[in-house]
Amino acid sequence: EMLAWGSLHLGRCGFAEATGLPVDDEDHPYQPTPRRVSGGALASKRIAYVACGTFHSACVTAGGELFTWGSACAGRCGYASLAGLPMDQDGAHYQPVPRQVVDGSVAGRFVKSVALSEGHSFAVAEPGELHAWGSADAGRCGLGNLDGLPSDPDGLYQPVPTLVSGGGLGELGVKSVSCGSWHSLAVTKTFALFAWGATRAGRCGFADTSGLPTDENGPYQPIPRQVIDGGLRGRKVALAACGSWHSLAATCDGELFAWGVALMSR
Repeated sequence: EMLAWGSLHLGRCGFAEATGLPVDDEDHPYQPTPRRVSGGALASKRIAYVACGTFHSACVTAGGELFTWGSACAGRCGYASLAGLPMDQDGAHYQPVPRQVVDGSVAGRFVKSVALSEGHSFAVAEPGELHAWGSADAGRCGLGNLDGLPSDPDGLYQPVPTLVSGGGLGELGVKSVSCGSWHSLAVTKTFALFAWGATRAGRCGFADTSGLPTDENGPYQPIPRQVIDGGLRGRKVALAACGSWHSLAATCDGELFAWGVALMSR
């Protein structure tokens, strides 16, 4: 079973019915305690994995199916069409209940896990494929070539899942992935760590960022690149996690490494 609670604005919790719920200071309903999510096509599904972004959510079933809901703007949910979706008072489309993602490169794939951030999303599918969609500027999706992508006021975006294969990542096979607001990390089946996206303030862990493309916020790594600098050199990485401005990795020997903004002991 899957339980959700918190703000229901833009369909984030995936509930079809919000009648009688309390509202916050912005007059948006919220669910004060955990409540089962059963809307959409999830009624008979067993949930194996779940992830939250700032404005959207996702889950993976035991059968390898990927579902998303919440804000559908700028490709966040991975749907080829937003026709018929409700809109909020600002004209933003959203998916109110879980809906299966069947478009793009995840079609027919057995999905193992999913990771979401403020604007972009990733799914890991057998046998170690990495699929990306959503906000693609500053290298967030790791796609490299952004020619022909649609855009909104916040920048270019990838509307449906597409395979990430640059930087040698595709050949190694991805075990897990994590999203920060502007950068991402992946651990391969060979225990190598890759990073991409905004490199400002050390987020990606690269000793040298010279020659990288830049935007108004600084340099960024457009495609996955192996992290081999600092204390991680020569070590096997088991897990990695991103915050908005900092990153962590745990090795197979149980050591923990950190990089990025160190303000407030992050």
